Amino acid sequence: MPVTSVTSVAEDGTLLVKGTDYRVNRHGILTRLCGCWPLDVDVDVVYDHGYADIPAIVKQVCLQVAGRGYVRTSTALAAESLGDRSVTYDKDRTGENLSDYERRLLAKYARGNESR
Repeated sequence: MPVTSVTSVAEDGTLLVKGTDYRVNRHGILTRLCGCWPLDVDVDVVYDHGYADIPAIVKQVCLQVAGRGYVRTSTALAAESLGDRSVTYDKDRTGENLSDYERRLLAKYARGNESR
């Protein structure tokens, strides 16, 4: 996130033509224009992605979450087993879950429901 450009798309080694065989929308979603992508075909995509500079608000939220996780790790134990040692932490108590405020700050960088 985000896809900045698609250099080439090949299907089983055959180079496809942009605008005729496929297209890329502003969200970086690749769509086959002539039917569907076959299930048994190798599709190779060469693309560039990412931000030139990470937005300040993204850095801020990452630091907030990391700081909460650092401070609260010992108080967040939700479950513990003895045989084969299993420990479970409660993300709400470790601070790893994003707050509603942080979700609103990051909303414009999300790519649909699957990234939430």
